[in-house]
Amino acid sequence: MKHASSEASTQGLFFDGETSRKHLVRLSAGRDALHIETEAGQYISWPLDALRKRSYQGEGLMLTQYTQSEDETPHDPARLIITDAALILWLQKAAPKLDARESRPGIKRQLVTLAGAATVSVLALLFVIIPALADRLATYIPRDSEAAVGRAVVSQMKNMLGGAKACSGVKETAVLDRLVIRLVESHPTEYDIHVQVIDHPMVNAFAAPRGHIVLLRGLIESAESPDEIAGVIAHEIGHVEARDPTRLALRSAGSAGILAMILGDITGGATITLLGEALLRANYTHTAELQADEFALELLNTARISSEPFANFFDRLAKQDDEEYWLPSYLHTHPESTVRAELVRNHSALPTTKPSLSQQDWEILQSICQPAE
Repeated sequence: MKHASSEASTQGLFFDGETSRKHLVRLSAGRDALHIETEAGQYISWPLDALRKRSYQGEGLMLTQYTQSEDETPHDPARLIITDAALILWLQKAAPKLDARESRPGIKRQLVTLAGAATVSVLALLFVIIPALADRLATYIPRDSEAAVGRAVVSQMKNMLGGAKACSGVKETAVLDRLVIRLVESHPTEYDIHVQVIDHPMVNAFAAPRGHIVLLRGLIESAESPDEIAGVIAHEIGHVEARDPTRLALRSAGSAGILAMILGDITGGATITLLGEALLRANYTHTAELQADEFALELLNTARISSEPFANFFDRLAKQDDEEYWLPSYLHTHPESTVRAELVRNHSALPTTKPSLSQQDWEILQSICQPAE
């Protein structure tokens, strides 16, 4: 095959794109075009720079012609199948854009627009719709279901903390029970409160659905008095009573589920991880944290426990710069901790208070995760 002056020609199969009928045609190579002659004597010329290779499973090469159109695939509907090896070889050299892949003009812009709209929709689901639904659904979940979720969450947290075990000494657990009773005996709560300590050095505490509160060993070790621990527990009870952990669990599960579908997480592993991490970090809203603070101060006042140590605890944590352990949002080392310490300190002080634990009980609690002698 040379060019248009050549008399050489070969046969091919032509589909006009309007009917399913195939036409036997004569093909010849021109200087700038591939010439097609139909059985009816019709002459068609396809410019070489408009020839595009199409996917074809049969023998030979299938071609189409690129045209400007409003269709998603801007190609002439006609198809041409060539089996002549010499012509195919010539076309591979002569057709400059044989393997090009074009899209309709403006399609990239439309794809960007659609991607932006999809992103906005996902963000709206994650940060607006799901939180709103979670807040509404949290009030309707049966208590028994909450209890099961709470136990599962605590178990999950232990796994996330490297399989950390609960510290379960009889004397130490009894001290914790007495502290909880002291906090709630004059201010009955809607839930039965269950506090446990997990043997992990992180300075953290979190509440799980249905009255489960977990303190990590590092929190007790960093406290300078039992009243600081009482303030933290009172704060977590505030979250429990407001059903904040249930709301957070619903939000995280919904958000993680959406992300899992987007990321193709068929097994649900990402969903479980994201849910557990969110509950451990306890990223409650600013309003929820302030309400939990107010609830904690009310409990401390009713139990006649000084709130000053709780404020001191905020002050001390605000000055720390320890990157080894992540602190929960209400204890995190940023200026807000100082502000909240002042809010606690400005709370009307009681004329007389009594330590939340005796010195003996405080020493027992501090040794809760130490091996029994």
